[in-house]
Amino acid sequence: QRVLLFVVVSLVTFMMVLDYSIANIAIPYISGDLAVSNEQGTYVITSFAVGNAIGLILTGWLTRRIGQIKLSTISTGLFTIWSALCGFSGSLTFLIVNRFLQGLVSGPIVPLSQSLLLSYGTKESRARDLSFWSTIVITAPVVGPILGGYISDYYRWSWIFYINIPVG
Repeated sequence: QRVLLFVVVSLVTFMMVLDYSIANIAIPYISGDLAVSNEQGTYVITSFAVGNAIGLILTGWLTRRIGQIKLSTISTGLFTIWSALCGFSGSLTFLIVNRFLQGLVSGPIVPLSQSLLLSYGTKESRARDLSFWSTIVITAPVVGPILGGYISDYYRWSWIFYINIPVG
């Protein structure tokens, strides 16, 4: 059970951090497809960051009300739904609103994943678990721009959001 928890928590965190960085490279493609300027397209990144910051602040309060596992499951499910809605967006406004909401529900993912690893790990495995988890999470910002550029070049920018659906 601990191994399954570790794999799930790591994948979800990787997915969220990847999504945070993957959109950066796709901004020119998104802007061009939605017929807006690149400066307007950057709101896609800003809206996610603002939503994520608000969600992060609410994590402690929500955890006390809902619980760690329920909140983690709800956050992952809603993140996946809003990923699909971001991919379906046909206007910049719809995309920005969905990115904000996606960021809002993803706020608890990183702190909860660390908390779950510490709560369910043994005293001897905590340092090892967190170091492996950190390595997995740190690779996401490296993979994000590469994957985002590849997907945007060879497919369509909306697929940078659709790739979250199977993992979610």
